[in-house]
Amino acid sequence: MKIGIIGTGNIGTNLARLFVKAGHEVILSWSRSPQKLIELSIELGNHQKAKAASVLEAVQDVDISILSVRFAIMDEVKAQMGNLEGKIIVDTNNPYDVKLQKGFSAAAEVKRRFPGIKLVKAFNTLYYALLLSESFANPPVIIPVSSDEEDAKDIVVKLIRDIGFVPFDIGGLENVLLQEPGGPFFNKLLTADQAKELSNGL
Repeated sequence: MKIGIIGTGNIGTNLARLFVKAGHEVILSWSRSPQKLIELSIELGNHQKAKAASVLEAVQDVDISILSVRFAIMDEVKAQMGNLEGKIIVDTNNPYDVKLQKGFSAAAEVKRRFPGIKLVKAFNTLYYALLLSESFANPPVIIPVSSDEEDAKDIVVKLIRDIGFVPFDIGGLENVLLQEPGGPFFNKLLTADQAKELSNGL
């Protein structure tokens, strides 16, 4: 699969490493330091499995895109994305630099800013270092995922499995607060059995 990474901070970088290790191709984009993009692409195989490119390419020339930038710069990033209609975007963000109304999710804010996309929420619940250390853990750890678009969710479910985690389906985006800050699945290392037990108690 060809995966666009928009934002090469801690989460975006570690996901890129895991995706390449799993045999996928990544397009790396958006860094305040262009040199960092080049260095990361070299680390990951430089044109064999990874390359540094524009935000436009990381959206338009891929199967799926990972959005991993702060809310403060999302509008700037959006201006470089091109036509977003029907594009599958995975939101990894947590609302640390944006003020949301009570009960309003970060995912809803992303969907408001990027109309027309197929939005999936995933990869936001674990500290970035745990993405590497808990990959293929025994017993395996869950990554919660939610979306209103089942076809898009199915792709992300496969990616979660590919990188050594168990996908845990939260349902539609009406349930996304369960995996955002303050929710019961946020910032917790859970096995599938533990997650099911927790879910049954909600």
